[in-house]
Amino acid sequence: MLGGALWTPLNVVCEYHEHVGTINTPGGAWALDAWTPSGPDVEPSVLDDLCLDHFPGDPVVPGAHLIGLALRVCELDAADVTFAGFRAPVRPAGGCRFARTSRRAGLRVEFSSADGSPAARIDVRPTSFESATLTIPEPTTPDPAWPDPSASLLHGPHARFVDRVVDWQEDALWAALDGRERWHWAQLLDGAAQAAGLLFRGSARAGEPVFVASFEKTRWAHPLPPAVAPRVHARRRRRVMGIEQFDCSVTTQDGASIMTTRVALGSA
Repeated sequence: MLGGALWTPLNVVCEYHEHVGTINTPGGAWALDAWTPSGPDVEPSVLDDLCLDHFPGDPVVPGAHLIGLALRVCELDAADVTFAGFRAPVRPAGGCRFARTSRRAGLRVEFSSADGSPAARIDVRPTSFESATLTIPEPTTPDPAWPDPSASLLHGPHARFVDRVVDWQEDALWAALDGRERWHWAQLLDGAAQAAGLLFRGSARAGEPVFVASFEKTRWAHPLPPAVAPRVHARRRRRVMGIEQFDCSVTTQDGASIMTTRVALGSA
């Protein structure tokens, strides 16, 4: 089973808190780089920065940013995230706690909410990234049946990374991310989940609430290329007990892979 009773809404994996074109504004994924753990707690102010402009009125920390916090705890810049499962939402109020343990296969970071309830389990290990090249289709005229990212992804402009669908098939799609000048790896992970969410919403469940159950086999190039112009390929892999898995690859505009992940999505 893919992580048990898991809950991270799709919107949670799409956090971004800097004005497009302004790369030095702290917040969103970039707030990860400014945080250094000094104890077992993540302060509410840190969590607030991570989910600012995300679920206004009821902010929730994105799953991708919990992975980022785990890497900061483990003092890693890049890693093979073998599994990241989300059991309950983490909200800024009250902060959250983490515990790091060593395992034979790497490190594990577990997060709990302010009330002590388990929230996430993230397993990581140091890794190197081997890039591959994918053939990106030429953009085609959008079909009216294709989902419109601005309508299908319930995010504000700073939190919506997918700009348009480039190519669509029954079980796979290519999507172009937007044209910001610099990318954080957590933003690219968010973008991959958004693309998978479009494919998920293109099914009969379109319009239903969507949550991210887990990320698996996640790794990325470090440092990221300075000019990415990202594209995302998302392919439906399988369905298990109401959860759908998608294999995603984020590439440069010329098709060089810079991130791979397997994301599991479900509908409430």
